[in-house]
Amino acid sequence: MKIYLRILQYAPHAGSQLFKFLIFSILAALFSASYLGLTKYMLDVLFLQDMEKVVPAPAEFSFSTSYFKAWLEYHFTEIARNEGPVKTLLYVCLAIVGFVFLSNVF
Repeated sequence: MKIYLRILQYAPHAGSQLFKFLIFSILAALFSASYLGLTKYMLDVLFLQDMEKVVPAPAEFSFSTSYFKAWLEYHFTEIARNEGPVKTLLYVCLAIVGFVFLSNVF
């Protein structure tokens, strides 16, 4: 531990930079996970023809992955049903490009 403290003496302003580093790292990880998660829906549009399935509206808001998954699936199927598979694929691809850009920015 003494070695690490001695190394940190050479970087007196590292404490303020560490907080920024952690925030940007978390944002980059979230955007990376977002675009990797959207590829599932892109592949569904490309290879599955069953976009007429009925997906129930998501329940009351809760900060959980199951809620966000249900919310995304509901809205995605609504867009696919109303706009058609080509526009849906366009929206998903644009979202993936946007998330990749934001991930690389952070």
